[in-house]
Amino acid sequence: MALTLLEELGKKERKNKYLCLKFNTMKKIEQSELDQITKANSDFAQIKETIANVEIQKHQSLHKLSALQVEFKTLEDELIKKYGDNVTINIKTGEITENVEDK
Repeated sequence: MALTLLEELGKKERKNKYLCLKFNTMKKIEQSELDQITKANSDFAQIKETIANVEIQKHQSLHKLSALQVEFKTLEDELIKKYGDNVTINIKTGEITENVEDK
């Protein structure tokens, strides 16, 4: 017949007809140490989240940049078709200057 844990302990630890149970008491770090490690862990997690958000923004910005490059190339091709490929266009003023070939 199997004995329960209390019965088993009772057989081993009986003193003066009373059952004495021994409980393991866990050791703990000091509160200040716990506070320090908790804060460090929280700071670490916050910085990781910040880095993740920056990486997401970077990824989105790279997609926008790629789309702008395609748009720029399309506009450039339209202008070359309209004004020729032997001109320089000042993008601040819109002035067109024909390129002179050196001989």
